[in-house]
Amino acid sequence: MTVRAYLHWAFSEAAVIAKRDHAVIGPLAQRLEARMNGNKFKANTVLAIKLARAVYFMLKEADW
Repeated sequence: MTVRAYLHWAFSEAAVIAKRDHAVIGPLAQRLEARMNGNKFKANTVLAIKLARAVYFMLKEADW
């Protein structure tokens, strides 16, 4: 597996856990599922992409 595949898996798992446990991300995920006609897989993918972008920008702006 490539690094990209591992990152895809990690952010997908993070999206599922955040959807279940986080107070802000849970309702966001419900709205995404409603917008995608109840398709949880697409909603999880969109949520994983949002998390990946957030991590990217946090790492990009970090002062090392």
